[in-house]
Amino acid sequence: MLRSGITNYQCFSYILTIFMLPITFSAVWPIFTPYLSVAFVVIFIYIYILVIILTIKDSCVPELTRKTKEENFVRKKFKSEPGRHVIENSKCNICEITVQKETKHCKRCNYCVAKFDHHCVWLNNCIGEANYRLFMLLIISMSFIAFCTFIISSYILIAWFSRSKNGLVSINYDNEWTWMRILWVVSAAVCVFVYFFTFVTTTHLLYFHIRLYKLGMTTYKFIVSKRRAKVGHIGQISTVSQTNTRTYSQA
Repeated sequence: MLRSGITNYQCFSYILTIFMLPITFSAVWPIFTPYLSVAFVVIFIYIYILVIILTIKDSCVPELTRKTKEENFVRKKFKSEPGRHVIENSKCNICEITVQKETKHCKRCNYCVAKFDHHCVWLNNCIGEANYRLFMLLIISMSFIAFCTFIISSYILIAWFSRSKNGLVSINYDNEWTWMRILWVVSAAVCVFVYFFTFVTTTHLLYFHIRLYKLGMTTYKFIVSKRRAKVGHIGQISTVSQTNTRTYSQA
């Protein structure tokens, strides 16, 4: 069940990956031992395997997968109709299957997702019961590698500007290939900025999902509850405003 096209977010992430991989390895590789180098490569490969799996693997309900394979079922295109829901009386009008309470039909993927959490624009796929654990594993892995790369790159910059020749980073300032050393430090500076931002965002996302787990909620439920609370608050303000208007008019 292929989704149509590639999102702008995916294009941006692919371009950033192509840009950052050589910069990252040129920054951290000179100070790594052979074992650390291998471990670093393995972690990056592991992360991108997770990204590929989460991108291409469907997260739709198993019944729809079976129905598509065995009955050559073709879903209708999603079309929003005022006053009508896609899922009515526990039955999806597009997938033509009976669904559970927490199942939602994603208009972007155009299929039903069990325990729907959210549609990830970076993966162009829905996150739900079928792939939620893999998604969390990806977030944890990205947060870890971003933190490690940020620390290493920061150490390189500190050693450079303090002109330290001791410790992990030993820089030969008299080397005739000065421009290579400068390029190394520039790469480290780029890594500090990019991986700090990556670490902060992924850690925040991880913290958010931990909170949701404690509350027994999904991202979708959380957003819906916030919207309802906002609408209710606006309704209360409107009621108070109307009451005050009537009071003043009567006075």
